[in-house]
Amino acid sequence: MTASSYDKGNWFHSRSSSSEDERDKIISLVNSSHSAKFDNLRWSGSTSDPNVISFAKEIFVDPSTMQTKIRQFIRLGYLKDDPFIPLKWSTLAQYWMMLSESGASLKKYADPFEQLIITYGLALYAFDSKEFSSNPTRGYRPLLALLQEVNSTGHISRADFENLVGERNTTYWRLDLIRGGILEETANGFKLTRNFPDLINAVQKVPLPSNLNDADWIEIRGDALDPRNPYRDAIISEIGKLLEDTLTIEAILTEDQKDVLSTVVSATDSKEQKEIDVGDYRVSDSYSRAKTRRKQSAWSKIVCSNYNYQCCMPACDVNGPDLISAAHIKRYSATETGTGHRANPENGLCFCPLCHTLFDKGYFTLTQDLRIEVSPQIQCLKSKIIESVLKNSDGKKIARPTKYVPSAEFIDYHRREVFKG
Repeated sequence: MTASSYDKGNWFHSRSSSSEDERDKIISLVNSSHSAKFDNLRWSGSTSDPNVISFAKEIFVDPSTMQTKIRQFIRLGYLKDDPFIPLKWSTLAQYWMMLSESGASLKKYADPFEQLIITYGLALYAFDSKEFSSNPTRGYRPLLALLQEVNSTGHISRADFENLVGERNTTYWRLDLIRGGILEETANGFKLTRNFPDLINAVQKVPLPSNLNDADWIEIRGDALDPRNPYRDAIISEIGKLLEDTLTIEAILTEDQKDVLSTVVSATDSKEQKEIDVGDYRVSDSYSRAKTRRKQSAWSKIVCSNYNYQCCMPACDVNGPDLISAAHIKRYSATETGTGHRANPENGLCFCPLCHTLFDKGYFTLTQDLRIEVSPQIQCLKSKIIESVLKNSDGKKIARPTKYVPSAEFIDYHRREVFKG
């Protein structure tokens, strides 16, 4: 980009920062925006509109100030760029809010997630000779300029920072860059932190695609996991690092908190789905917890889809994503050999919780022609419901899979190592 009035020394800023006070006002506005009285209001409309005035009063500011705050939080990556109410959290902000509202055990992990939101927002932040640009390929990118300005040790003096940013907006940019975890203040100025190295590296080295229009970039800003996002892999990598710590305490979390983690893991497992699609079924013991969980999440979705989200037990009619799960035929805990079994779709069946437990405990198995064979030991269970499901399924074929047929190797393992024959 050629030099402009908003180039070095005169960075554009909305003059509304990412401070906690400003953030809390936006949270209040988002919550208020779901009130029926504001439904479908154009928040960016005329500042003399009584409804716009009423909405601004929710945070005790005038309409123009309210609009400035919303626009800045769109640019910082918290909100999706939609002129109509209700205000919508971006994809990353949705996960941040879920962590924030999930009790003390997970709430402490929300802070670094919030830093990731701001860092990503600033990674795409750009402005042209007039104002903020929704298309980063057609604007001056301040984060990239900052990374090019720091010295070899990642430092920039206070004077050089002010010369780069411009005196008028130094306070705002200083706060946003520190709040985003990009810079930390030193006695002599500022230095880059070691936060989000994959994303920072991507900002410097990954070229932005030139075939996307303004509308595409608006969608990418609101959804960091959009397949068109050039920083998508870096974002997923950074989320994985943030999840690593949360997964270490998963055993002590409530079911609702575990659901929050599962939702985030499931949203970031596309790379692992591709691995499975090309026949990479191994889940190495050396994988990080986050990588392991993403691959198991991808495998589970593939297996459940393979049976149309229906329990494959012939006499069971339980169905739906919330009521079924994927079960390993050869136990996950078994040592990986060859191409692997832990994420092999041919090593999966779709069951309701009851049938899943009975299968894992060996009270029934499969024959090589995919028929149910029930263990004589079901008599010890003394349950009419279990007896009914198993006896009415005995000798019948499981529901027909759409693509992946259970492997004879894995069936043989279950018959030999698990089944109570």
